[in-house]
Amino acid sequence: MNQLLREDPRIRVRKTPAPFAPQSGYDSGWWVIDNRHHQNVSFDHGLGVIPTRVAMLFSPDMETVFHLPGSWNVGNTSNPVSVWMTDKSMTMAFAANYPLHARWDASTSEWIYWHHGFLRVVLGP
Repeated sequence: MNQLLREDPRIRVRKTPAPFAPQSGYDSGWWVIDNRHHQNVSFDHGLGVIPTRVAMLFSPDMETVFHLPGSWNVGNTSNPVSVWMTDKSMTMAFAANYPLHARWDASTSEWIYWHHGFLRVVLGP
């Protein structure tokens, strides 16, 4: 696994990911991702149908997990920019230099942005 650069020094990456037991037809497992380049990330799910249950997950540390939004607005959101599916695969397009995810902390009134982390896709028919 690639070494992860963290923007928030309070985050420590677990050596063993938190338990995860999805009830699905496809689980990509955790993938290392960053936003240094424009990139398409594709998953061959092999379900034979276009998935109707879709969970796109981001984690900075494989312990805390965030659901990724399905829509994108320049300058006002995080990646992925676009997502498309067929009966065989799912592709997510990521824009360089935009955060992979951001979290608002109401207790400190601060945004935390992540540019490196882990991606997971869980799909069901």
